[in-house]
Amino acid sequence: MMGPGGYLPYGPPPPKSRKPVIFAISGSVVLVIAIVIGIVIATSGGGKSDTPADAVRAYLEALARGDAESALSHASDQPASKEFLTDEFLKKQIDRWPISDIRILDDNTTASMGTVHVAVRFGDQTSDETLFLERKDGEWKLKQGAIKLDIGQTRSYDEAAAKTVTLFGQSIGDDSVVYVFPGWVDLGNSNSNIAMKRNNDTPFLLNELRGFGIGTTLSLSFEVSDKGRNATEEALRDFFAGCAKSNRLAPPNCPQKADEPGLVDGTVVWTAPTDISGVTLGFLDPKTVSMRLFGTVKFGISVKTVEGGTKTGIATVYLSGTADLTSNPPKISI
Repeated sequence: MMGPGGYLPYGPPPPKSRKPVIFAISGSVVLVIAIVIGIVIATSGGGKSDTPADAVRAYLEALARGDAESALSHASDQPASKEFLTDEFLKKQIDRWPISDIRILDDNTTASMGTVHVAVRFGDQTSDETLFLERKDGEWKLKQGAIKLDIGQTRSYDEAAAKTVTLFGQSIGDDSVVYVFPGWVDLGNSNSNIAMKRNNDTPFLLNELRGFGIGTTLSLSFEVSDKGRNATEEALRDFFAGCAKSNRLAPPNCPQKADEPGLVDGTVVWTAPTDISGVTLGFLDPKTVSMRLFGTVKFGISVKTVEGGTKTGIATVYLSGTADLTSNPPKISI
């Protein structure tokens, strides 16, 4: 029905308000953000473990993604030192031996104690162990989240050699106890003149997670490396060459000596040995990181006599000494 002048009596309908739609969309965005935040909190933090199996899985998943702090949060017994329990060192471990295929095989629980039978792969190594857990403040935690390596016994017997031990390429200094996560562990030493080996080469996996402060004895042995023996032979040649530069009948700190009567001191021309195969290189003394040397070498000699003549010949030298392998090149003492 038209009004006067042909206009609609009430005018066009007012535009619909969009505010309810905007509010609805805004509410959805808030909901999505809340869900995302919840996911981030659940996956990035330590989280609360309601069962022993939850704690073990969360611990291993934290290791697998390289989150050292989160991994340690799932253990009740905290290590005395976290020097090697950082994301940096954990990354080195999982880069070499990635952690995968986590399988919870059994889960037994009492009021405050629990055990979890778990299998997991560290690189190509499978660790199949039963871990002990305890309930503290309503949350399940592993007894221990890091392996305690005790080098004290080696340090007591092989003091100087033990100071060369490195972990992931870093010196452990005077520490007798260090802590690492399960997985690949890079044990080495800083002195290329000596070779080091573990007397027990079992990998450091879940079986080494022992509670109640019980550590894993790190038993090591040391010997002269091939490089150390070659370096010692070269140092011996240099040592003899230095002694041959003297014009004395008995050069100080050198093995050769001409004590025949009638020779003029200060007129000697020595010739260094060309063959040192008669010198035996002994075993390493790990207390001092030195090696015993003994045997014979031959120096050539030409010397003036008091009568004005010259004597020449060969001086056979019997020697005994040491090579200090803490210096590079080794320091020879005869």
